[in-house]
Amino acid sequence: MNKLIKKIKETMDLLIDIIILLWNAAYGYFIAAIILNLLIGLIMPFQVMVWKKVIDNLAEIVIAGSDINIFISLLFYFCLQLLKQIIQNINQYVLTIYSELIDRSITEKMLKKVSSFELYRFDDSQFYNKIEMANKE
Repeated sequence: MNKLIKKIKETMDLLIDIIILLWNAAYGYFIAAIILNLLIGLIMPFQVMVWKKVIDNLAEIVIAGSDINIFISLLFYFCLQLLKQIIQNINQYVLTIYSELIDRSITEKMLKKVSSFELYRFDDSQFYNKIEMANKE
């Protein structure tokens, strides 16, 4: 039980560190990415409700032979689909720029840290390899 609590605490600490890193890299893009992903998630239930309305209208047309205009529901559904696609494209654009800003921020932090080391440490091949691996990741 103690190991589980310790593991949960380590995971939460790591998650907080990641969120701080993402926030410090470019908080505007961080907020934009969250908002866009929430919008994408919120559109889905509306699409389901509109699609249900389309199916109900079709059933009413078949059963009662009524003259319900199904095209309004279909138009609304396709407008939601288009809106979702536009938001997904904007989200992809924002995430691309945001990932580049995160990479730049991490590289700057690494370079700042590496510049504080003594020069003799770079003669050690293991130390140099660790820096190279961290830079590549």
